[in-house]
Amino acid sequence: MRPGTLPTPLCVGLAVACDTVPNSVEIEAWRAVTRRLLIGLRELQPDLVLHGHLTDRHPGNLSVRLPGCDADQVIARLQPDVAVSRGSACTSGTSEPSHVLRAIGLAARECDETIRFSTGRTTTDDDVDRALAALKRAVSIV
Repeated sequence: MRPGTLPTPLCVGLAVACDTVPNSVEIEAWRAVTRRLLIGLRELQPDLVLHGHLTDRHPGNLSVRLPGCDADQVIARLQPDVAVSRGSACTSGTSEPSHVLRAIGLAARECDETIRFSTGRTTTDDDVDRALAALKRAVSIV
């Protein structure tokens, strides 16, 4: 450490950012919306495979495999209504299977059937319903 004046604007920015961290009630509400999305996905695709632990996960992330569906085609048919991806943000724009999906043991074909859904703290049940309706249309014509 060296002596000097702390950058006041950065200190204020950190304080404001800390105020936006969700509390346990907000996180549980967020998890409930994501869980509702998962239930709806399973109703549309009963053989869906969830990647990762059912409950010990980020409250707004679902990575799922839709066996028999080409993820690229499904994603293309969801545009511009639903924003989803095949893998992590760091692999967007590449045609290679996600290194994360490969690291958890998925074959290339399984990676090609995987879609990542994300919800946010402001995602509503209506948002989930619209996404599920769009997905139902997208999967039925793929």
